Amino acid sequence: MNKVYQDFMTEIIQEIVTEDPDFKGYQIEKQSRFNSLVKEGKIRIIPDIVVKTVNEEYPLIIDAKYKRDKSNADYYQIIAYSLALPNCKSFFLSTPNLKKAH
Repeated sequence: MNKVYQDFMTEIIQEIVTEDPDFKGYQIEKQSRFNSLVKEGKIRIIPDIVVKTVNEEYPLIIDAKYKRDKSNADYYQIIAYSLALPNCKSFFLSTPNLKKAH
């Protein structure tokens, strides 16, 4: 289900970027790989959705999780993205609102 949710979020964001004139010059990348977290480049991070400009700037990184509750590990992952990509302006953890059945 997590993969389906990631694909769903990617398609929605791609549609917005494609159709909204405010996003002219922006692109969506899915599962981009970065090895800039540590100087040696041995740790690779792979955000789910990357919004980037044609100038290789990264205004938004999105991590999509299909699960009921966020964990500390999810937040640590977003923090790792922010450390690896310090020029990125925003990081977003996306989870659907899954209500527990009573």
